[in-house]
Amino acid sequence: MKSPSADITQDPRWAIIVARDKAADGSFWYSVATTGVFCRPSCPSRLANPKNVRLHDSIGAAEAAGFRACRRCNPGGISIEAANNAIVAKACKLIDEAGEALSLAQVAESVELSPHYFHRLFKKATGLTPKAYAVAGRSARLVPGWGRWGLPPDGGASALLAQAVGVSAAVCMAQ
Repeated sequence: MKSPSADITQDPRWAIIVARDKAADGSFWYSVATTGVFCRPSCPSRLANPKNVRLHDSIGAAEAAGFRACRRCNPGGISIEAANNAIVAKACKLIDEAGEALSLAQVAESVELSPHYFHRLFKKATGLTPKAYAVAGRSARLVPGWGRWGLPPDGGASALLAQAVGVSAAVCMAQ
């Protein structure tokens, strides 16, 4: 553990904390004397007063100094971003393997999140809503099948195929 200096802002690690640089996670930790908490450099919590900040080379050093782990950034475990990516991957697998279209509530319940929060998390991670992801997956499985069934990709055939895979509007499948 480094002792608190009169001006921690001169330490290059302070600039990393201010920037919330994820690349520095695991190389050092910082603690805040007024809260009794230690964090990753990328912790999204409010920036502490530099006079109250101490820098640590390991989690053990921070704990030995009497600080507890932050509940927001979980410095001893996986990052929030990694946990969210695992949730989205689980949801994608569930949507891909479902035989029928699943509702937002069903998918959200399966990953143990509220529908609103899950929808926001999924869209942030993938750039698509869960429904758009499901439609894109069904379309990708459907379009290669047109030639196999001898159907031309016109409006009539796509409407029948859209109904068969559970898409409400054939327009969603036209590309």
